[in-house]
Amino acid sequence: MVFFYKGNEYLVEREFELMEEKANSMAPILTSGVSSALQDANFLAKDPLIKTINQAIDENIDETFSFVEDNLKNFLDSKKDILRISLFVGENNTRTYMSVSRKGKGTSTTTDEVFNLRAITQRRDSYLTSIRLFNKKNEPFIGIVTPIKNKKKVIGFIKIDFNLDRNFIQLRNELDQKYSLYIFNSDGDYLYHPNSSKSFGFENGLRYLVQSDYPETEAFVYGRSHFFKDEVGKNLFYSKKIPLLPGDMNKYVSLGISRPKRLVVSQNIVFKKPTIIWTLAILALTTLSAWYFSRYLTKNIAKITQYAQDFARGKTDLDISINSNDEIGVLALSFQGMIRQVNERTRILKKSERETRIAKDQLESISRGKSLLLKDLRKQKDEIEKIGRDKDELLAIVSHDLKNPLAVIETAMDLLHEELMGHSLSAEDLIKRSKHSAKFALDLITDLLDMARLEGGIKLDYERFNVEELVEDSIQNYQLKAKEKNINIKYDFEDDFVLLGDYGRIIQVINNIIGNALKFTPEGGQIRIEGKAICDLNESEEESLKISISDTGPGIPEDKIESIFNKYEQARVKDREIGTGLGLAICKNIIELHNGKVWVESVEGEGAVFHFILPKVTRGKITDHIRVPRVMIVDDNKEFFDSLNSHPSHDDFIFVHSAQGLDAEEIAKIERVDIVLIDLEMKYVDGIDILKRLKTSPSFKNIPLIVLAESIKTEFLSDLNMLANDFAKKSMGIDHVVDKITEYLRPTTELSGIQRLSKELPTVLVVDDDENVREIIVDSLNDQELNVLWAKSGLEALFLVKKYPVNLVLTDLRMPEIDGLKLSQMVNTQNSGIEIILMSGTIVELPEEVKKKFNVHSLVSKPFNVLELSQTVAKIAKENKYGSTENKIIPFKSKPALEKENYKVLFVDDAEDMHMLFKVMMKKYPVEVTYCLNGEEGLNKYMEDSFDLILMDVNMPVMDGKTAISKIREYEAKCESEKVEAWAITANDSTEEVQILLESGFSDYMGKPIKKEKIIEFLLPEDKIKKIS
Repeated sequence: MVFFYKGNEYLVEREFELMEEKANSMAPILTSGVSSALQDANFLAKDPLIKTINQAIDENIDETFSFVEDNLKNFLDSKKDILRISLFVGENNTRTYMSVSRKGKGTSTTTDEVFNLRAITQRRDSYLTSIRLFNKKNEPFIGIVTPIKNKKKVIGFIKIDFNLDRNFIQLRNELDQKYSLYIFNSDGDYLYHPNSSKSFGFENGLRYLVQSDYPETEAFVYGRSHFFKDEVGKNLFYSKKIPLLPGDMNKYVSLGISRPKRLVVSQNIVFKKPTIIWTLAILALTTLSAWYFSRYLTKNIAKITQYAQDFARGKTDLDISINSNDEIGVLALSFQGMIRQVNERTRILKKSERETRIAKDQLESISRGKSLLLKDLRKQKDEIEKIGRDKDELLAIVSHDLKNPLAVIETAMDLLHEELMGHSLSAEDLIKRSKHSAKFALDLITDLLDMARLEGGIKLDYERFNVEELVEDSIQNYQLKAKEKNINIKYDFEDDFVLLGDYGRIIQVINNIIGNALKFTPEGGQIRIEGKAICDLNESEEESLKISISDTGPGIPEDKIESIFNKYEQARVKDREIGTGLGLAICKNIIELHNGKVWVESVEGEGAVFHFILPKVTRGKITDHIRVPRVMIVDDNKEFFDSLNSHPSHDDFIFVHSAQGLDAEEIAKIERVDIVLIDLEMKYVDGIDILKRLKTSPSFKNIPLIVLAESIKTEFLSDLNMLANDFAKKSMGIDHVVDKITEYLRPTTELSGIQRLSKELPTVLVVDDDENVREIIVDSLNDQELNVLWAKSGLEALFLVKKYPVNLVLTDLRMPEIDGLKLSQMVNTQNSGIEIILMSGTIVELPEEVKKKFNVHSLVSKPFNVLELSQTVAKIAKENKYGSTENKIIPFKSKPALEKENYKVLFVDDAEDMHMLFKVMMKKYPVEVTYCLNGEEGLNKYMEDSFDLILMDVNMPVMDGKTAISKIREYEAKCESEKVEAWAITANDSTEEVQILLESGFSDYMGKPIKKEKIIEFLLPEDKIKKIS
């Protein structure tokens, strides 16, 4: 009788476990000799006598050479497994070469070894060469190279060739005869094969590869897996990569064990005679017992069977009555109990099912309600956004259509006053009154619009600035008025302070309070501004800045102290003649937007003191205003956003968060973000879709987009390369992400890894995932008058090609994610003018059709001579840069010199009244003015002629001023001409609007009503202005 123990799958798996155990036990045999030789090499490298040979070279002491050679021979004789000891010392390790070996000539040092030995002197650690045959006796050996150091300086290296023959023989003897042993290197070449003709075939120009015999092992040979087990053909094959040095997988060999599968299965088919006898006895005993108890058991079992059949048919009210105290009786009682339990549980289940159905209906109802609510909220959100847009449009219309005519009136009054000065006192008085009324109305409209913007919710434009300079700028605005009333304005700050805030809004507050003080302080009075640091705002430990502005005016009545900051509230009724009552309300709104507070202290008749406190202040001084960039993070991981917010760079950037990216466009518009980081691995949102939406949005036209991802699927690479500016990995740490942000927002900051390229030199990009090879090539290319960039992956290389003007890419062929050919294809899609050179350790030559398809210049086989490679790369890169000529557009025009007889101005405004006023304003000056009624006319005129200055209204029909100036700047860039000076004329001179105007392309701006003094000062030399005056 035949018994099969377990199935074949179990037997195969068990055999693989045995093979693994054998491989693990055999690994030390292979590595023990290498470890011993490494110790010998380290011992020799530290020998004081060997270290002195460098001095002996300079002094030409032959005795030292002989003594060192004798010592090496004695050491070689004491070590039976060492075949040769080589010594390299001197400049570049080539001045002296000494070698002692056993009888027989060994293999000479190869290009591969020299290449790696040079790497050793740079890395300053030990290195293992490839395993090869030493001589005709076919003795396998491995070279162990160790640097010789003198006071931490590498002066040479020792190389020991260690005989592995005894190790290979011991491995074969250690393995049972029923197994076959294979040893192969990292390229799959056999170092040991049962058929000895296949061992070290590459030494004879033939290559016998394990992946050729067993194609299933190809992924194991070239991949990162450390072991392989599978059925290959009719054999079971197990292989494991054995590091020759503990923990160092850079140099390893693979140990393979195989065995025919049929032997594994057949040895487990066994005949068991004793088992047959016992089995027959048990069968006989069972038959007798069954016959003995059958008559007794059949009756009650039949009853129980009948009850079971009734219960299966759906009859539940069963009462099983069997009077028996044996096991059958216990079975009957148990069956009866089971029926009761089933009936009870069925009742509970039915009740639960009813409750579940009710709950489900309620949940569906809630879900429908939630969907309707969400739909309603979206509708409300759209309506609110529309109202906001309508409000902005209304404010723009009001600003333009109300302030424009008033500005015309005020300007006309100025011109009339100039014409009639000294002619008629009554006429002069009437003009002054008219001008005052127009200015009052203009100020009232300005304050009303400003208040509407503040109450509607504006975002502050944060920047860092010196507080003392801001106060000086404000005082400068009021010097003439203070001089007229003989009022002394003084300021005193206890230290230099730098404030983080909206410069335009803060100076508006100080201007308003100083302006009020000048209005109400009598002649000969005094205004004093003081500043000091305090720590009591919001109970924070950080310092805040307290500014106090005092005057010697009439003061504020006690009953008005609390309400003076309300809209339209004034201290006295007669004050309405000189103010709108909105100024202090605007100040309060601005201070509170900065998370500060403002109050006043006053005694009527003794003057008033206005205090306000602002947070986010530091002591010190800066050279210029620094706007704090905004960084938007699109990520559903709040912890990552919080980590960025708590990073030390938080003072350099303002981070804003979009959890799903759906509100990214709205946030970007409100916050005016400078850069966006998008996580591609969010749970519920497709990061690629968000990236596409943002890239096509006009709001993100000039905003860098950086993606966050650990790995990227191949099918998304093309889209990602077109849409994103760069990528970063969260796993590399917050500092890595912040460096990426800084690279784009602070391009002049010195960061590790950020390249500073010379425009005159060609640029070469080296791409290789092997750090050692990459560093050696980069170091060599740095000596060739080149800009050298490097990348450790194909994905990183793609973005570098996008970011920098690369002339040549030198890339490894075999890399993870994106290999060399795929990289070549994508680089040429992006920029077809870049030369590509591939490097490979397995392929000697590429077919011409492949080169042509992927636009590859050439292929270099490893190992190679680094110096020759770098010289060849430099030559090709320089030919690519200097040998090509680009078609350049000849500049159409450039900005003319200003010092001449006539100056040309392009005046663009849709109001003909403004044209008439500007003609009158410029009639005394040598200025030739061209007038246009809209932006399109202005653009066409500019393309036809040259101008010294453009004055352009912002709100116009057909084409507005922002669009027109953007097109003018595009035209200038295309023609490579200098930018013409262009000033925006606007009724809305708020900080936000001015910033938008400057970003759209204007050089400066003028608020309405326009003043001729600024125009004349820009166009005419000072002596000419005096002569005309």
